[in-house]
Amino acid sequence: SFGSLMGALLTLITPLVVQASSPAKPDSSIEKRIRNLLERMTLEEKIDFLTGDRIKTNTVRAEGIKGIPRLRIPKYLIVHGPCGLKGRYPSANQKLVNGTWFSSSIMLASSWNPQLVQTVLSAMGYEMKRAGASANAGPSLNIIRDPRGGRSFEYFTEDPYLNGRMAVAYVKGLQSQKVMATLKHFVCNNQECNRNVINVKVSERALREIYLPGFRDAIVEGQAASVMAAYNRLNGIYCCENAFLLSKVLRDEWGFQGFVMSDWRATHSTEQTAMAGLNLEMPTERWYGRKMLAAVKQGKISKQLVDKLVSDILRMMIKFGVFEEAPGRSEIASQRPDCVAVARRAAEEEIVLLKNEGNLLPLDAGQLSSLAVIGPNGEYGPHFNAGDYDSTLVQGGGSAHAPVSRQQVVTIFQGLQEKLGTKIKVTYAPGCYAETGCGPIPARYLRTPDGKHQGLELKFYENARGEGKPVQTAIVKYVRQKRGKKLDIPQENNPPKNVKRVFWEWNAILDVPTTREYTFELRGSGGPAKLYING
Repeated sequence: SFGSLMGALLTLITPLVVQASSPAKPDSSIEKRIRNLLERMTLEEKIDFLTGDRIKTNTVRAEGIKGIPRLRIPKYLIVHGPCGLKGRYPSANQKLVNGTWFSSSIMLASSWNPQLVQTVLSAMGYEMKRAGASANAGPSLNIIRDPRGGRSFEYFTEDPYLNGRMAVAYVKGLQSQKVMATLKHFVCNNQECNRNVINVKVSERALREIYLPGFRDAIVEGQAASVMAAYNRLNGIYCCENAFLLSKVLRDEWGFQGFVMSDWRATHSTEQTAMAGLNLEMPTERWYGRKMLAAVKQGKISKQLVDKLVSDILRMMIKFGVFEEAPGRSEIASQRPDCVAVARRAAEEEIVLLKNEGNLLPLDAGQLSSLAVIGPNGEYGPHFNAGDYDSTLVQGGGSAHAPVSRQQVVTIFQGLQEKLGTKIKVTYAPGCYAETGCGPIPARYLRTPDGKHQGLELKFYENARGEGKPVQTAIVKYVRQKRGKKLDIPQENNPPKNVKRVFWEWNAILDVPTTREYTFELRGSGGPAKLYING
């Protein structure tokens, strides 16, 4: 239980040794229950069950399977870690719930202590279960290979053996709270740049010695419930439709009894993906759904395969008690004191000193009169995010980002001030900007083309060239493809139904603060982007 693990944390010394075990035999009572459900489900319901959807509960909004009420098949809710409970898609009438901000995966691995990792994940799983979660989108098990990889903090290590030990501990801790682990991104998603289309060429020996062991250990020893197939191609074949990975390796070699979902909008086909063994298309219908139904009716996909894909999901839902505990059953108190204690204890053990020239550290407070903290991540200020608060100053972004309020964050500068009191003067200087690249232009320097408002004029078109009249318009602070509270602009890579291409256009007058040379930067994904100056 979480309580016993919490008590054990105070006397944590010995690392956990995980023994290999054979895959568990199917539970006959579970299999009988699955057969009963399959007999009662229509073909349309089965295919709908293999297609993800937006899920609303009374605590969080996330993605998953919407369930089948008439058969009392509950919703399957995936929340996003792997560093803590992250509420998704908040709305004005719903409370956005976030949990304790735990250590990033690379910090967990720095402890070299599987028992500590298992304890941390038990605490995280406890909070997720309290929020009604069925599963966590983690752990991330990709090997750290490129220092430019933007999600390296979300992965454990560059070492295959350590990766496996951390993976097993993570899965066991999380699943001890009846929250399913989702191993991602299977496999070789070792860079973010162009990961949607990149072809990773790797020998089978390197694959088995470096990239697969962490996933193998998490499945064979940790008994992980689910796997997320990656965006990229592996030796020419997209991972979501790669039968070698999803059938031969996962099922035949490792005895995997769980199910496989796609990364978000990572599918590229219907028949090939289904026959490779991908159970669940996420986050919404793209190649499954109506296209799969048509393929079944045309005899391209067998009904027996559909039953197999559905069975794998039902098996884990029954095993983990999802039928008994429907998502959204209770609220969660963010920043629970006992979970915060686990997070702090873990952070203390995980910190690694990389350099200490001349044995300068530890500093003798009795010999100091002043101390300077220099660096853009040491404190908030105008050097970061134009002065607006954002917790990415002290943690990574993306799906691993666990939002916390400014009051819950203690920066390095604030911590030293609190520790040293008034006896030693602690000063701060950013030294440089903390942005990645140029950063957004502050809205105070921007005016709409008519000169009446601060910010940019945004026009949204439901065609690829910005032709005709815009469907919607708004005044915004930054150039971002995100939903706004007043303007329902579709998310990037997620256009409205029945609209294949969309077009955004931002226009503004830039009033620079001083005359000098400026560098402009424009980034885009999901399509071409152009920047016009004085055009």
